[in-house]
This record gives sequence, structure tokens and C-alpha cells, in this order.
Amino acid sequence: MSSPAEGPLLKLFDEQDRTDPAPCREGEDSYSFLNRVNTPYWVQVRHLLESFFSRYPTEHSESLKRDFCARLPGRHYAAWWELYLHELFLRLGYEITIHPALNGTERRPDFGLRRDGSELLVEASVVFSGLSGSEEQTGAAPSWMLAAFEDLENPNFFVSIHEITARGDEQLKRTEIASPIEEWLAGLDPDQVTSEYEMEGRFPAFRIERRGWEIELEARPVKPEARGRPGHRVLGGGPAMGGWVDDIGQLESKLKVKAGRYGRPEVPYVIAVLSLSGFMERIDIAQALFGREAILISGPDDVGRLVRRRNGFWFRGTEPINTRVSAVLMGVGLQPWSVGRTAPELWVNPWAGHPLAEDWPFSVHAALETGEVVSEEKDPAVAALFDLPEGWPDGKPFPRG
Repeated sequence: MSSPAEGPLLKLFDEQDRTDPAPCREGEDSYSFLNRVNTPYWVQVRHLLESFFSRYPTEHSESLKRDFCARLPGRHYAAWWELYLHELFLRLGYEITIHPALNGTERRPDFGLRRDGSELLVEASVVFSGLSGSEEQTGAAPSWMLAAFEDLENPNFFVSIHEITARGDEQLKRTEIASPIEEWLAGLDPDQVTSEYEMEGRFPAFRIERRGWEIELEARPVKPEARGRPGHRVLGGGPAMGGWVDDIGQLESKLKVKAGRYGRPEVPYVIAVLSLSGFMERIDIAQALFGREAILISGPDDVGRLVRRRNGFWFRGTEPINTRVSAVLMGVGLQPWSVGRTAPELWVNPWAGHPLAEDWPFSVHAALETGEVVSEEKDPAVAALFDLPEGWPDGKPFPRG
């Protein structure tokens, strides 16, 4: 197992006397809770996290700690997931490069892995689902971002916020949002966009990257008879919110953003997704990747049969798509205190341009061309993998008396 370079010992948590055993308080962020809670159970969790962090490369540790300590859930859980994956791949025997450089793009994935002559790339991502009312969890745009659209002037287009894929710590200035959008829209011809949409089925997309924020936008032309009118409202929509949980759509949307982020890698490319939804199940993952399940009824007396529609992330219509993504590694509900009992699972792309040939100790799922999902169940023995005793952490989180 590799070790970090020599340097001052940086720790995730403050060195302080802890006396507060209370559960997480309303409005308290995850890091603040972990940093102050004092019971034997949580001491074990902090110790494990510090041991993971001690093996994280020193040259990247300050950045990881900054994100891990962030109050924003997206940044905190993304840092936790990267820390976990780094430790996981170390223990699986890989030589790890953080943010490796790639040919043909300035963007860098989270990890480059080497082992026994094989190479692969891993990109980490986190998905939230359910409705808790917070902007972070629902994917909603903050009010100050929506207000920035009031400064936009373009009579020919509506702009929708397709997705906010990363959230910074600081509020952006209105000009940091409005100016690049205005410049982008000024270069678009509404008639040409309408024609291209009719042929290709997609609208122009644009991305804003400013001070930790990454915002995906889409432009839709105003109908010809309505163009040029004063008082035109440019913002046409934001990240979808509703009163139900859509884990399938949430996962597929995240994967689409990550799929082409690094061009066409010359080695297997794996997207590792941490799902923090309490509702995500295997059936949801299968439908996001391979297509939604439906009941096919061929006649009035037919009771119907279950079929898989060809509308998934890896197969749409009559052809495989997103073949550059070799596999998806799913960690559902994987938290620091569940490391010893919760294992990720591997979903393999049968049509990948660069198939993943790694032998990992996790359950593996794939699909036949008929849409039938086939699984190879494995006992990952994660407690032993992380050198943890069975039943870790010992005791109760908040013992009484």
C-alpha cells in the first residue's frame, strides 16, 4: 500500500476536548456534527476517517480537507466519497494518480489507476434524491442565481437551468452569470437552432464554470411570432422539483453529464456514484442504465408481460450509446459509519468501447441484449478489506444513561 509524501501531519478533525454526546441538531451540517459529537461510537468513526486521510497524498490533502469541512452537503459528501474510493483502491492494490492528465482535454478525472499492467480512469460523483426542502438536495437553483437572470436581455431565446453539477462556497456576482449567457445567446440564430432541433432533437447547451460552481444551461428559441417583444422573460425553467422521488432520472442525468466529460479515453472509464437517496434500489439502477420496465399488453384479454424499454443510459432505440463509459460503480447509502457492512456494486456496460476487465470483490450486474439483467453475487467481506472487526463500529451511536 502506497503512503503519502513526507510533510506536516494534517488532520481532518480539530484536536479538542469533546464533551457533547448529543445527536445531530436541526440545521447542523455533517462535518460539524462529526467534529463535535463525543460518544465511543463516533470516536471510532473519526479514527477511521483520520486513518483514510493519513494515506491520502499530501499534495492534495488540503483541497480534500477544505471540501470535507464544507457546510454544503454536495461538497462534503463528494470529498467523503473521494476519500473512500482512494482508500478502497489502495486496498485493492492499485497505484493511484490523483487528477491524471489526459490527451486531448484539459479536464482531469478524479483517479487514474494502475495494477498488474492494466489502467483505468475513475470519476467520482454524488447524487441526492428525495425532497427535503434544501436547494442542495433538490437540485434547485438558489434565489440569487435566479435573480441574475433578471439582468439578461435577449428577445429570441428562453434559457433553462438544466442542472447544477457543482456548487461553490461563494455567491456569484450577477455579471458572472449574465454576461457569459448574453454573449452565448448573441452568437445563436433562432431559426437555425429550430432547424437543428428538428433534425437532431436537441437544443444548444452552455456551461458556466465560476469559483466552484458548474451550471449546465440550455437555450430554446422563442416562437417567431413572439420574438422581439419588450419585457421578454429569458429564464424558461430551472432544475426540476416535485413532490415525488425520481431516483432513476436523477442517476441518469448525472451519468449523462459525466459521460463525455473527458472525451474518449483510451482505457476503461468508470463512473463511481454515491447515492444518498434512501429509496435507491437495484431495480432503479437497472432502469437508469438499461431502460425502464413496462408492461406489454398485446390484446384485450392479455394479462401483459414485463418488458424493458430501450431508453436507458447505455441503450436507446436500436443502438448502444455512451459506450465510452465502461462501468458504473454504485455506492448506495455508503457512509463513514457503514464502511464495514456496506459494499459498492459494479454495473458493467456490455457494449463498452473499452470493456472493464478488473476482478473486484463486489457483486456485478450486466444486461443481455434482450434487456434481462444478469447478476453475479459476491460476498465482498468489506470489514476484512478495511481491517475492521465484524460489527464495527462497536456500541450504540447515542447510548442512554
